[in-house]
Amino acid sequence: MCLGIPVQVVKTPAGGAWAVVETSGIRQQVSTELVGPVKAGDWLLIHAGYAIAQLDFEAAADVLDLLAEMGLENV
Repeated sequence: MCLGIPVQVVKTPAGGAWAVVETSGIRQQVSTELVGPVKAGDWLLIHAGYAIAQLDFEAAADVLDLLAEMGLENV
């Protein structure tokens, strides 16, 4: 089973296919090749270092709430 994690984009390089994202105070670099251009403030669903979908705030919040209910808020 795969688990996608909602993250918020912190920064993106000019012309790059990656972004720095943050969730639960942890920042990491992810590939955005599968979802296209993103900008700071956007929400993404990531898995294994790749952004697999763009989310709106409401969808990201719903998933984060569900993860918290399952005790997985710090994944």
